[in-house]
Amino acid sequence: MLIEAVAHAEGVSISPRKEVAHDRRLVSIPIVGCEIMHLEYLAYHKDRRDVPLITTYIEGWQSKDF
Repeated sequence: MLIEAVAHAEGVSISPRKEVAHDRRLVSIPIVGCEIMHLEYLAYHKDRRDVPLITTYIEGWQSKDF
């Protein structure tokens, strides 16, 4: 979703190179000289919380020590 927005000139994104390297519409440059913490997020529509796949993922995530 976000990569498509960037590809349509709607902004910029910090993304793993593997997500943009194959897309000829995009240019990626390395970020150097700083420490970056990369977090992954599961995005879902607020009304879809009870979908089994989403519920299973959230329950699995909540059972880990973060």
